[in-house]
Amino acid sequence: MKKFVIALIFLFAFKAQAEDLNHLVAKVNDEVITSKDLKDYCNMLRQQFERDHLSVDINPSAPAFEKKALGRLIEEKLVLGAAKEEQKKREEDAKKDEKKSQYRLEAPQGWIEEEFNRASSAYPSRDEFEKSLAENGLNNYLFREHLKDQYLMQYTVEMEVNHNATVAPQEILEFYKKHKAYLKTPPKYELLTAHFYTKADWQKFESLFKAKGIDAAQKEFDATLKPIETSLGRLRKEFAKPLSKTSDGGSFNVGIGDDIYFFYLQKKIPTQAMSYDEAKAGINNFLMGKKFRRKYTSWMKGLREKAYIKTYL
Repeated sequence: MKKFVIALIFLFAFKAQAEDLNHLVAKVNDEVITSKDLKDYCNMLRQQFERDHLSVDINPSAPAFEKKALGRLIEEKLVLGAAKEEQKKREEDAKKDEKKSQYRLEAPQGWIEEEFNRASSAYPSRDEFEKSLAENGLNNYLFREHLKDQYLMQYTVEMEVNHNATVAPQEILEFYKKHKAYLKTPPKYELLTAHFYTKADWQKFESLFKAKGIDAAQKEFDATLKPIETSLGRLRKEFAKPLSKTSDGGSFNVGIGDDIYFFYLQKKIPTQAMSYDEAKAGINNFLMGKKFRRKYTSWMKGLREKAYIKTYL
């Protein structure tokens, strides 16, 4: 649970320009949330849910989605406010005592660039990424400024909620014994995959594959066609969805931008019972998640009690 698990949508920026103030939706201390802010936030949730539904725990098609999104947005404002207070306190301490300057709270430049590159890599091209930023009122500079806030929020949650939270080995073992019958490995897929960067290369491969089959294609395109073993959860949804419907010996291809990805399913390995060694990492994460939610709920309750919150939705 190293990451801030509530909705840290990396393309959301809180905008308060005059033209956005169509009507007030909520007020959190001195911050206001407008109807446009909420609309933008809901759009970002939908976009991230489409890219990776496991990263967002609010389903956009669920009832009262907008109301739940507003609640999550209010929580983010409270967390960021607490982070800014801690940042200000440390800055004041550093000014009084130079020895405390090492405890200043600010995002490392290396972390910012790493997150920036990770976000941009989720898009087919850099142009598509920057286009998405522009659609949400951002540019590269503003996005990096937002990442600084995200770091502060993650750090604060880590210190306030995750700090010293551990799961004992005995807890993991007891959970495994109790739920052993239900702990299964996901189905695995033995694949041959290839990535074609030009249409000409793809057409050459496709013609050979259709005419002579996978053995001939593998022989001629040995450097391109690679064997892998994976599960659906480790693949992009554009690949996982068609793979889930493919039988042994079947194939499919997916175009993303100018690139073409080819998949040939050699063998599907059915689900199997998990050993303790296979299960313990997942059990640890599950139990840590439960502890996180309990501590986070308690901490958030304290933040709410100290804050002024008014909603108009």
